[in-house]
Amino acid sequence: MSDPRQVVSAAEIIRNFGFWQQQALAKPLTITHHGRARVMLLSTEEYERLRGQNAPAGDAAPINDAEIKLATILENMAEGFILYDRDLRLMEMNRVAEAYFGVSREHMLGKTVAEALGRPGNTIADEILRRVLRTGEIETYEASSAIFPGRKIMARAFPYRDGVASLSVNVTEREHMRAAAAEWVAGQTALAQLNQIALVKLDSRGRMTSVDEHFERLTGFTGSDLAEVRMFDIVENADRRRLQTGFESVISNRVPAAVAVRILGKSGDVRSVTLAMAPLTQDFTALGVLVVVGEGKAVLETVR
Repeated sequence: MSDPRQVVSAAEIIRNFGFWQQQALAKPLTITHHGRARVMLLSTEEYERLRGQNAPAGDAAPINDAEIKLATILENMAEGFILYDRDLRLMEMNRVAEAYFGVSREHMLGKTVAEALGRPGNTIADEILRRVLRTGEIETYEASSAIFPGRKIMARAFPYRDGVASLSVNVTEREHMRAAAAEWVAGQTALAQLNQIALVKLDSRGRMTSVDEHFERLTGFTGSDLAEVRMFDIVENADRRRLQTGFESVISNRVPAAVAVRILGKSGDVRSVTLAMAPLTQDFTALGVLVVVGEGKAVLETVR
């Protein structure tokens, strides 16, 4: 049954597969069907050798096009991407995640975060990642930066390949905005305890966009009466120019100012008040002005 050319028919290979399998370990075997060569039987070692010869120079195997596309997407996302193995060693990360740590990927990969940064392990984030590995469920959490004080991210961790991955976004600015909003509410609450103090918000053209109840009592006008009305229009004519100058200075220079004016009430009465103005800014642009109205003339008038 042996053949010096290592050629055998399909029928023969079916009848004596064990024998021909052993023969193929030493030399590739050509299997024929109706006398024509159809397939080869060869050892795994010979297959890997031939596969390596046909691979592109410098590569062990052809590159998967889908993996190239995925890597490109991950590298250009606005979110930080990190892939951990089952021991929470960092296996992959994109440039956004690299910037968050402030340490090069080359230094981070293959290590746990604690090892790479020289920080204590077993953090809350580590525990969440282990829970994702254990349960297979998605977890969302917030974490503060160990490198940059005050920086905070929100991350979503999920099972990926044999480990766990996380997508994160920087929420530091959002947290600052929340804190500023909380301070604003607290300030309004505290000022409400002083009856002689009122608050008014102006847009960039000096129109009143909101007034509090104290300002309504002070002037006799309701918020509806004053909607879209310029503040300059409810002060005496002699004071309007100084108020406009002060307002424009706050808007243009983004610095506070205080102006003493006589404000006109709905019933025709006149009250002397001090308007302390501060810019409401966003992205270095003054979008409006917050006015604290105090009864009485300013001790020091900053705009003349």
